[in-house]
Amino acid sequence: MISYNAAQIRDIILSCGTLVEFTFHGLDCNIDPFVPTSFHIFCNGDEWDVNSIDEVMNGKFFDGFCLRDIASQIHDLSL
Repeated sequence: MISYNAAQIRDIILSCGTLVEFTFHGLDCNIDPFVPTSFHIFCNGDEWDVNSIDEVMNGKFFDGFCLRDIASQIHDLSL
């Protein structure tokens, strides 16, 4: 099982250029980085479009938590 920190997840999202999927609290979540200034976020049937990686990392999209705070709890990222 691989563990991540917030900086690693941020770098993966910015560098992969494709959908990043993970599970948090049993919820299916994903982040789709269209370009470095446009991201589509999905979690538990809810969807958001944001315009910066800072919004991705700090918005409380994931069961009321932000990605920055839950990064160490994500163990299975799929690209």
